[in-house]
Amino acid sequence: MVVTGTQGKTTTASLLAWVLESGGRDPSFFVGGIPVNFGQGIKRGMGPEVVLEGDEYDTAFFDKRPKFLHYLPDTVIINNIEFDHADIYRDLREIERAFINLQRLVPRNGLIIANTDESRVRHVVSESPCRVDWFGSVDTAPWRVSDVGAEGDATRFSLWHKDRLIDRFRLALMGAHNAMNGAAVYVACRFLDVSHEQITAGFETFQGVRRRLERRGTYGGVTVFDDFAHHPTAIRKTLAAMRLHYPGRSLWVAFEPRTNTMRRNLFQEELPGAFAGASTVMIGPIYRGNRIDPADRLDTDKLTRSIEQETSARACHMDDVNVIARFLCDHVRSGDIVVVMSSGDFGGLTDKVIQGLRDST
Repeated sequence: MVVTGTQGKTTTASLLAWVLESGGRDPSFFVGGIPVNFGQGIKRGMGPEVVLEGDEYDTAFFDKRPKFLHYLPDTVIINNIEFDHADIYRDLREIERAFINLQRLVPRNGLIIANTDESRVRHVVSESPCRVDWFGSVDTAPWRVSDVGAEGDATRFSLWHKDRLIDRFRLALMGAHNAMNGAAVYVACRFLDVSHEQITAGFETFQGVRRRLERRGTYGGVTVFDDFAHHPTAIRKTLAAMRLHYPGRSLWVAFEPRTNTMRRNLFQEELPGAFAGASTVMIGPIYRGNRIDPADRLDTDKLTRSIEQETSARACHMDDVNVIARFLCDHVRSGDIVVVMSSGDFGGLTDKVIQGLRDST
């Protein structure tokens, strides 16, 4: 089973592996993160199922094919398709072509589980040679998610199959986007004849993935989260989750433009609106920004101005991680939320903030 998508594939693959594991199936898995339940991103099990995170990024410097084209899946989950990996793909059409080639690897008796809310997914899967099960939040989705709500740091959601309510689930992850991930996992597990009760138990006991909206703790009343968000859509969904679970709280966001896509100005116009859920946004230094031609580089000063013009958030750009950490520790108050967003370590910012908050209490 291969789990794909521009966002959410690590969490979805980890959740799928855990539901199988907790249900006694002893799966093998290989994901690009550390599922907390397992404490490692790889396991060789004795059961028949193998769960793989299907990355569209290149395989190696000598093999520029997407990693997921090296697999021969009988089941594929496609969460979403957006432009990313600007160092590998010239445009969205090339990314779509990679996903089209992936679905051609699925045998006719296999299954593609696809998000019908996503127009690009519908386009790619429209000529699939195998069975397709669609999930989504729209009324026309055969597997439909509705009534998403917060219960502490868990998410409640209803899942329908056509006109029949399957159940109202409790998933130990935050956000409506994770309810969608849960729906995809439910469909995959039912295809594998995992019982409804086993799936429910797996949802309840899943502990998430490190650095995927990971709650690092509360210090002096300030709660700190570490998150991998590095794309406008991921940022938007993460902040929507924070607003769902922590309404009315001051939300401080520190963001590092780190990936080969985000260091460039490809999302210069789209990125400001992604921060609409924040109270204050700090844009850190562009990772190895000197390696990007100035004409192609993200303009961080323009970004901060645009955030303030397009949203209600305050914004600033700081080129020193230590300055960002001190600023946060000096200005946050009990009850506030801090979310550090980066696909890397952001110069150790999360740990610096935690240590600073500890020292001030």
